Amino acid sequence: ELQRGRKGVLARLRRLADPSTEGHRRLFGANSVSEIEKSARLSPARDCFQRIIWDPALDQKDFIVAYRDRFKVEPQEVRFDCPNKSVSGAERLLVLAMPEHRIEYIKFRRRLVWHKELRIDRFFGTRDGLKINEVVDGYESWFAAEARAARSIRARALECLGGDAERLAEVMRCVRRARTGACAASDVVHALLSDAYFGLAGGSLGVDGPNGRGGEAKGEPVLWQLFSTLPEEQTALREELLEALRAQLSRPISWTEGPAANPSIRLDSAQPRASASRAGSLRMLAPADAEDTGDADDRSAQSDRPLSDATPTPQQEAWPQRSARKSEEEAYQEALREALIEMQKEGERNGAILMGLSCLSVAWYFSVPPDIRRSKFCQSGQSVQEFVDVFGVECVQPQDWGMRVLEHYQTCGAGGEPCVHFDFSVDPQSVEAFYASVEAATEWFRAAFFGA
Repeated sequence: ELQRGRKGVLARLRRLADPSTEGHRRLFGANSVSEIEKSARLSPARDCFQRIIWDPALDQKDFIVAYRDRFKVEPQEVRFDCPNKSVSGAERLLVLAMPEHRIEYIKFRRRLVWHKELRIDRFFGTRDGLKINEVVDGYESWFAAEARAARSIRARALECLGGDAERLAEVMRCVRRARTGACAASDVVHALLSDAYFGLAGGSLGVDGPNGRGGEAKGEPVLWQLFSTLPEEQTALREELLEALRAQLSRPISWTEGPAANPSIRLDSAQPRASASRAGSLRMLAPADAEDTGDADDRSAQSDRPLSDATPTPQQEAWPQRSARKSEEEAYQEALREALIEMQKEGERNGAILMGLSCLSVAWYFSVPPDIRRSKFCQSGQSVQEFVDVFGVECVQPQDWGMRVLEHYQTCGAGGEPCVHFDFSVDPQSVEAFYASVEAATEWFRAAFFGA
């Protein structure tokens, strides 16, 4: 009945017994290995977009899409329903007109639901099992928990900064500079560990309190917790800041402030701290050299861990190079952006000049007498009689027309015809010719289609 020989039947049975074959999966269902492989795949951004569009339980206004701009360092966020005004094509929404490889992540309000680099998919649950309907239902409780944690850490940070909200705002501005690529993460950490902000211990409320003001131990440094509260879509920046903070807290640190550099500052809490102003720390200078002065060598020799013994890790050595590459790329992008803006401004100026000249020409053309304005120019090498035979009206040579214009301005005014007289009437001969052509076309149409 199978129309097969013995060998064919045996080969078929062997394939059905093999869990890796498609026949086995269709007959017995997918095994655990294939399910794991399937769940490890990240859903494409287009599938997420289609879910947002066609799922009646989802509101497009609640979703934010971030895409990579060729002229900017950080991803640009737009609402999902943002109209398309910059990408050519028939797509009405910008996110649908954008090439899929430029989509970086998708957020439901403030919560990340899809991220290409982090391999996060909370639309279909292909990564961690959490699906978009669960995210929507539990968003309020999630947001409340995040807000409570952020308020608690902000309160600790304010306590370490002496209740100065402006200094806390400066801290967040420093972090934003690292996010935009304006400076390296190590420079941000180096500046924030000064006494003007969180001190060498990163704001730990230990035996000596924040910046030596007294207090009780409350766990890990506040600066560490502050970096940990960065949004999930900024995971790469968060890890870089935490790594830089971990490296700085594990070795002696020197702070420089112009000529009053003090390269002997160490992590030892018993040693007096050097006074560093906020202006000096915001310059985010690199650690000072141990060979700056002889006094520094003498002071370092009195300690168990002098600054000269601090050996930077390979990652710390790579930070200046990475910062330089970012600075060069940012400078190139800024120069390109300025060149494009200048070209656009020059084009607008030239267009305005051409538009003005065109408007003046039209206005002048309608200010001359109608007999001059309605003149027909003869073609090159064509006589007036030949033009009349072909078109039924007289023509003038360009030089004769110019002489008529000159004669008009010489004789106008002084009791005669005004020099400027706007006349927007239509040439009667042109009207007659138009109606004659329409009547001829109508007659041809009747004869061709109705035989009349």
